[in-house]
Amino acid sequence: MKNWKNKSRGGQEIRIYATDGIGQYPIHGAIKRDSGWRFRCWTEFGETVCSQTSSDDLIAEPNYRPFTNEELPRVVGRRIRHKELRYVQIIIGELSSYVFSNCDAYAKIYPDDLLSLYEFLDFDDNGNEIVTPCGVQE
Repeated sequence: MKNWKNKSRGGQEIRIYATDGIGQYPIHGAIKRDSGWRFRCWTEFGETVCSQTSSDDLIAEPNYRPFTNEELPRVVGRRIRHKELRYVQIIIGELSSYVFSNCDAYAKIYPDDLLSLYEFLDFDDNGNEIVTPCGVQE
């Protein structure tokens, strides 16, 4: 099952009510128009019209999985931010099944916790934040 963004291809706000409907349009929800919310159905692929692109189409969120132990060296040197507490730290090393940061070299951060509790924090050339999940996109 896909995760859908809360915005349509055209940038309008979307609400999904059900994804288990019967027939050609099993996804039920609403799209926000200037005049208010309007009921909408989508195919299992997020299309409002089969095999055609529309500004009302759903956009799938990418799925992420935790890093494997072999992939952990890729995160060393990356800046991470706790999703709730919002503090920033840098991953300074890894030991087979976990990483540790510059904030507390004795605190072990395991791959599942890295994905669920943290996000990568980078910046573009203009200083704008670029935030991505701390995992591997599938």
